Amino acid sequence: MTNNFTVENITHLRAAPLEGSGGWRISFASANTGMYHQMYANGELVAHSDTIEQRDFLLDSEVCPCQIVITAVDEALRSIDISEYLPGAIKKPDWVYEALFVRSIKHPAGSKVALIGDHATGQFDSASLCQREIWPQWAVRWGWGEDPFGRGGLGFDGTGAPGLGKGAFGAGLFGMNTDVMIIAVPLKEQGTHQLKLRTISQDNQQEQIGLDSVTVWPPPQPPSSLEITAYDSETGTLTLQIT
Repeated sequence: MTNNFTVENITHLRAAPLEGSGGWRISFASANTGMYHQMYANGELVAHSDTIEQRDFLLDSEVCPCQIVITAVDEALRSIDISEYLPGAIKKPDWVYEALFVRSIKHPAGSKVALIGDHATGQFDSASLCQREIWPQWAVRWGWGEDPFGRGGLGFDGTGAPGLGKGAFGAGLFGMNTDVMIIAVPLKEQGTHQLKLRTISQDNQQEQIGLDSVTVWPPPQPPSSLEITAYDSETGTLTLQIT
C-alpha cells in the first residue's frame, strides 16, 4: 500500500474563497508526475482528481475547523479512502470526534441514530450534531428470514453480513459479527465536550446509548475579510482590520 501513494512533493497549498457560494477552491503543486490526487478534509476523503494534470479541488463551505491533506495516488486508488494509512501526524485531527455504533437488526427500518453534544457548555443541546439513518437502502439487514436461507457463512442466512474478523465481533444474530457505523463530527468549540448517541424510531421512541467526554483544542476560524484601514507614511505603520 505504501508504494501506491505519497504525501511528499506536494507544495503551495492554497485556499481561495469562492464568491457567492461560501465554498473554497483548494489549489496545490505536485511533483508526483503520472499520479492522481486526493483531497482529505478532517481525515475524510472528499474529492479526487479525474486526470493526472488536475491541481485543484472545490470544497463546500466549512462551518467547523478544517484540516486539508492532499495525497498523490495510483489510478486504482484515486476513489478509495486510504486515510487509515496516512502518517500519524496528518490523520484525522483530534478535534474530530468519532462514535462507533453497532448496526443491529433490533433497530427497525426507518430508525435513525443521532449524536448529541453540549458544545463544551455542560448543557446538552436539543438539536443533534449529526443524524444518520441506521438502515439506508444500500445496507443489507440479513435478519432471520430476510435473506436466502443458508447462503451465508457456516450455513447461516446473511450473504451480506461482514466476514470473519470484520465488524463488531459476536454482536449479530447467533453470535456472528455485525456491521459498525462510524459517525465522525468536527467539534468547533474549545474545551471539554459531553457527547452521547441516541436512537430514534419512526414513531419517535428514543433510547440513549452511552456517554462520552472529550477535550479538544480546534484552531480558530479563518478571517472572513482583511482590510487596510490606515497607513502612516512617516512611521511606516500599516493598520489592518480583521473580521
